[in-house]
Amino acid sequence: MSQEAVIKSSQGARSLELSAPLRLKEELQQFTVTIRAEGLTASRDVYAFEGEERLLALFDEMAAEWRGWEGTKEWASLEGELTVAVTHDRVGTVTLRAALWHYEQLEWRAAIELTVDAGEQLTEAAAAIRRFVHAA
Repeated sequence: MSQEAVIKSSQGARSLELSAPLRLKEELQQFTVTIRAEGLTASRDVYAFEGEERLLALFDEMAAEWRGWEGTKEWASLEGELTVAVTHDRVGTVTLRAALWHYEQLEWRAAIELTVDAGEQLTEAAAAIRRFVHAA
């Protein structure tokens, strides 16, 4: 099963990557998130504590509603070190905003915006998150 999930922007060299899963008795405990954009790479560990199922539910919901939805869909890790907010323009494009926050010792915050095509690219992103979350 997949040990990483990569969601790439359809515009520009930007990505959101989940990797290095730490599991205890097949339950995801922690993983590393890396965001990449032109001139920016930021990574940090994110504690799962069952939050990964809510993240998966967000991506599954977006894929099911690929034709569009009203407002912003949001997800945040338990301790707020990763936040995801998504909107749909109702003409085939999803905007995904991901932000990492590191609050220990030296505090920093990094954020990116990805453009994801509704339909196949969104379905592939949801499948990648599912494989990552449920990998044994």
